[in-house]
Amino acid sequence: YLHWRYATHKFRLVNKDLSNEIVNRVNNKLLGANIFYIAAVLISFITPTLSLIIYVLVPLYHIRPAKFDNYSNN
Repeated sequence: YLHWRYATHKFRLVNKDLSNEIVNRVNNKLLGANIFYIAAVLISFITPTLSLIIYVLVPLYHIRPAKFDNYSNN
């Protein structure tokens, strides 16, 4: 998340044509994953099985294509 924020801040390391909507969607997706991982760590003290399930589901969520994955400059 922090790498993405650095790269997209004032379009430092990304194409200047990249829309703010895509930048914000990726921000939200990455931030959401971090929130779920933090929750999984906290849940692990109560129920480790649920924590492991979260750790498996978050990457699966990121593997599936999102609407903004087909972005092109055309």
